[in-house]
Amino acid sequence: MPGGLALGSGAAYLATLSPGVRVETDVGELQFVGYVLGTAHPTGYPLYTMLSWAFTHAVPLGTVAWRAGSASGSARPATQLPAGRAR
Repeated sequence: MPGGLALGSGAAYLATLSPGVRVETDVGELQFVGYVLGTAHPTGYPLYTMLSWAFTHAVPLGTVAWRAGSASGSARPATQLPAGRAR
């Protein structure tokens, strides 16, 4: 059951993912930083930046913004699976 919920929420996230750059708050900045391996803020979000870099360079689909968002979308079910099995 946890696997189905994780895959369902990941699919819903990808289905509603913005195809382009979002300019409100930090969304556009984080979409770009992963592509160039930059630093978003003083903390830098290093794990997110490296994951986003891998997706924006390895996945040949959609725009860079969509690929950066898909990195977040794939992380969601990956974290829900172990959490669901912990019960």
